[in-house]
Amino acid sequence: MKSQEEAIVGLYEIFADGENVSEVYCSATKTKQAKVVWNEAKLMLKSCEELKGKYKIAYGQIVHLKSDSFMEALSKEDGKTGDGSNVQLGIVDEYHQHATSEMLDMLNSGKNARRQPLIMIITTAGYDLNVPCYTVEYRYASQILDPNSSVTNDKYYVMIQELDKGDDVKDERNWFKANPILCSYKEGLEGIRDDLKEALAAPEKMRTFLTKDMNVWIQQRESGYMNMQKWSECKKDFTLADFEGEECIGGLDLSTKLDLTSIALEFKRDGEYYGFQHSFMPDETYQKRLKDGRYPYDVWAQEGNLTVTPGAVIDYAFVKKWIEDNKEKYNLVIKEIVYDPYNATQFVQEMEQDGYIMVECRQGPYTLNEPTKDLRDNVYNNTFHHNGDGLLTFAMGNAVTKLHAQEFVMLDKAKSVEKIDPAAALIDAHYRGMVVLGETEDIFYSPDM
Repeated sequence: MKSQEEAIVGLYEIFADGENVSEVYCSATKTKQAKVVWNEAKLMLKSCEELKGKYKIAYGQIVHLKSDSFMEALSKEDGKTGDGSNVQLGIVDEYHQHATSEMLDMLNSGKNARRQPLIMIITTAGYDLNVPCYTVEYRYASQILDPNSSVTNDKYYVMIQELDKGDDVKDERNWFKANPILCSYKEGLEGIRDDLKEALAAPEKMRTFLTKDMNVWIQQRESGYMNMQKWSECKKDFTLADFEGEECIGGLDLSTKLDLTSIALEFKRDGEYYGFQHSFMPDETYQKRLKDGRYPYDVWAQEGNLTVTPGAVIDYAFVKKWIEDNKEKYNLVIKEIVYDPYNATQFVQEMEQDGYIMVECRQGPYTLNEPTKDLRDNVYNNTFHHNGDGLLTFAMGNAVTKLHAQEFVMLDKAKSVEKIDPAAALIDAHYRGMVVLGETEDIFYSPDM
């Protein structure tokens, strides 16, 4: 059903949109798959008497004779990538099969000169969770639909038909969620029943049933770190000014000078934690992010939670100044600043020379397991609070975890495709915050040693 819908949109673009030479591309990794929508469009034209004589089909193109607009299939397999094209409509079919985003990137880069360009992605779920369909588009689309997420995009229409987590695949009442059309008529339901029967009889077929019939991504080796509904419930209205004169722990994720760097501050009051973050991004990267248009970095900057630094790289002097300015402004007692040692040597030395107690947090499961779990436990118990910072919420929504053989948990930066630096900085702060600010006795470390 998806392919027929895309074929209709594609035919409209070349016959009726009014653009001079509208270029419509159906793309996929395999030639056969790239031809699916194109073939549907061809069949529709051949059965339409009104359009006879107004088009021609030759050399792999459907051409509207009056405007020279055309529809063409592109695939990596036959070497036709459409590079240099002027895309009015790009259709990406079965995106879960794409090992890279190359085809989608090509279509996106070729649409900028058009008046009202359109990119359409259609896919079922798949087996590989390391492909861009899952790591980028599915996660991004899910964030747009999540009422507890800070991600919005009025230009990105999303429809996800899938089972909810925990749904029984054998309960036919759940099938409508993934198959609203098939479940509307007898033959469609019978087809799903037959597929389920085969899957139950031959477990090796269950994977196909789950992905193709129920639209469920499977073999998930990564999992989201935070229940964002729980995170939303922990929001309170407060600012740094409300903690004037109080003790706190800092957490620092310097990451790379070319992208996002984050500092977190954690306080504890009446047995409950309160967290803040502030991030830094070089202007060159910031402008690229704005042009990409996927996330509201400009809004986060206006909210005061992101500082855009001049040039192409971050000068860590801005980070140091933010710490010193807020320490002085609110008379904060920053007992320690915990840091990820990656890229941090010079900055740490400068901070220590200025009298700060800098504590290294090794980025491994033995160190991060307890603070990663404890921070989440406090969120779920509503004993950790944030102030609705959109960038911090965005980072928490992006974070995924990896589970080690000993069932130790830590954030997985490699699998967290979008930025998680504010969340990582907060966990670093919590690594010492749950000891220095809490009641736990720490027998392994003393900053005076």
